[in-house]
Amino acid sequence: MSIEDLEKINNPLLLMRARNDLVVSEESLEFMFMHFPNSKLIAYPKGGHFLIHSNPIGVARDIVNFFDNEN
Repeated sequence: MSIEDLEKINNPLLLMRARNDLVVSEESLEFMFMHFPNSKLIAYPKGGHFLIHSNPIGVARDIVNFFDNEN
């Protein structure tokens, strides 16, 4: 799949990353954010790969807000 193919995908995409995520790199998410036109990137200042454990209410709020804003 080429970058041009990615840029044609218009489905909503929510990208979430915590500062100390050792599994998903910041560069990977930045790449996706730049090449998916209907994406939103949320960076959390604390937490790791399992950021929902350290911030369940904030993560839930951000997911709901993302989908509410799509309608």
